[in-house]
This record gives sequence, C-alpha cells and structure tokens, in this order.
Amino acid sequence: MPKYFMSKKGFTLLAMGYTGPSAMEFKEQYIELFEQMEDELKRPRVLSEREQLMASMKLSLETAEEIGAVKNEVKEIRGMVENQITLDHGEQRRLQKAVAQRIYLQTRDPVLRNRFFRELYRELKDRFGTASYKDIKRKDMLAAIRYIEGWIPRKVS
Repeated sequence: MPKYFMSKKGFTLLAMGYTGPSAMEFKEQYIELFEQMEDELKRPRVLSEREQLMASMKLSLETAEEIGAVKNEVKEIRGMVENQITLDHGEQRRLQKAVAQRIYLQTRDPVLRNRFFRELYRELKDRFGTASYKDIKRKDMLAAIRYIEGWIPRKVS
C-alpha cells in the first residue's frame, strides 16, 4: 500500500472537499486526530532507559572524537610554536657563558681569544642557520650548548 506525505494545509483542503452524509463526521475526526498528532510532536518525548543510555553513549563518543581532534590541533600548534620560539634573555646569557668558558679554557692570549670568540659565534650561526646566536631556537638550546662544549678552534699556520 503506497504512503503519501502531505502538509497540514494540503490535507485540510482534501478533507474539506468531501461531501455527503458522513463527511461532517470525517472532518471532525480529521481535526481531532491532526491536533493529537501536533500535540504529540510538540511534547518532549520521554526516552526509555535503554534509549537514554544509547543517546548518552553516542554523545560520549562524539565528544571523545571532538576532544581527540582538538588535542591533535593543539599538539600541531604547540609544535609550530616551539619551532618559532628563540632564546630568551636568560638562555642567551647561558649560551654566552658557555662560549666564554670554552674560549677561556683554550688560551690565555687576548688576541687569540678575540679570534676564537668570532670563530665560535660564526660557527654557531652557520650551524644553526641564524643571523645571530640570539636567534637560535629554544628547542636547539641544548644542542648548541653541546656544540660549544665540544668545539675545537681551527688550526692556523
């Protein structure tokens, strides 16, 4: 048996078109049933325990998926930010002290020290691809310290 969907207005026009001895009775039943359907649709539906549990589980699953997506976005953004942050003043000072300590262990000659300072800072800039040691990324700080600690000056004849 085919089913047809009609709007309230369309069904009213159809029902009002009936004539005959039982038409008035049909129209009254139609109005009463249609009002009942509208009331039922407007009234909030009370869910069974099983339906409530299923709705709760579905909502929990959707929330967990959204939280997972947000965590991934935060992780991605954190990685991007960490790759952009350069050394702060204290970290720059720590790097300077490591350079000075390494140079002063190498020689007592002030002329040679000046050359070593320039050489080491130049090698740091080259090694980490920056215009200044101050622009070294925070994530590379420990690598820079290790580089300084293992640095050996070039031999000049």
